[in-house]
Amino acid sequence: MVFVVLPSFGAFLIDLQSEKIDASSDSMVKGRSNGIAEPEGPAEQPPLMILQRGCTGSSEIIRMARQMLPLLGVDLYPLSVKELVRASKNPWYQEGDDMGTAMERGVSEAKRQRQALLFNNFHLKDNEQYKKMNDFLVQAQTRSVIVHRNNSLDTLVCDVRDCFADPAGVERGYTVDTQGQKIDLCFDRRSSSIETLAHLDPKHVVHHLKRAASFPEAQATMLKNLGYLPAKTVLVEDLFAFEYSKSSLGKSVNAWESFFESLGVEADSEIIRSYLAKAVASRSRPRPHSQVIHNYKVIHQTLTARAKELCWMLRRD
Repeated sequence: MVFVVLPSFGAFLIDLQSEKIDASSDSMVKGRSNGIAEPEGPAEQPPLMILQRGCTGSSEIIRMARQMLPLLGVDLYPLSVKELVRASKNPWYQEGDDMGTAMERGVSEAKRQRQALLFNNFHLKDNEQYKKMNDFLVQAQTRSVIVHRNNSLDTLVCDVRDCFADPAGVERGYTVDTQGQKIDLCFDRRSSSIETLAHLDPKHVVHHLKRAASFPEAQATMLKNLGYLPAKTVLVEDLFAFEYSKSSLGKSVNAWESFFESLGVEADSEIIRSYLAKAVASRSRPRPHSQVIHNYKVIHQTLTARAKELCWMLRRD
């Protein structure tokens, strides 16, 4: 038995034998008698890239993927970090390197072990700094999946509460406490007992919602233009639907199947279902936006007047 802790699920047990894992299969890495791991299995496994912006459950999704992929027969390179495209996070980056060289070192190390390298990329960049990295990942036949939070208002609220500035410098808003006083807990609010709310900038809220909604199409176009293999888009809400309702388990199984298939992995629905079933209906549904947006009435009025097509994002109950 293996004890597994999921960040929002609590703890539960996974019986690897019941999950159809054969410890003697060619996809596993076994040790020699001298203690040195001897790579076995496929000669090469391509890098696996999750295209997903911040504030969309990226940490939890990659953790779950890292736990399910071995159950589906994919041997992953052991790695504690997820953002390999950042120099400060990439363990293979050396001063003076470009990101292409760093990624090439990492992928080569994983391939020597006959393992796959799984990592997050918050958004593809088509500039000189990342050209070599993109060229290498394309040549390495990297498989990708685009993960998108459909309700862009949830993403914007999270951005503001975490103090994530807009890359283009367009004002998003600021964080307040329950008394309406500005507070700068930022990312630390996730581990704080102090409740924070987002005060959104009504002047730019429509701009931010539309821009966030365009993420999957923009990333798919970028993949094509750079020469990557095509990728499916999977919604965050579908991946996590099972957490809120037993009746939504099937929807989540289908979403995770699409997720893995986009990465080139043969997805066994029964293995996925068995994994997810242990945490069915384990969370309360997200709160109404009136409880997390300080100036909710103003934002409601703004969307009603300027972008009625976005009003569905307002969660009222």
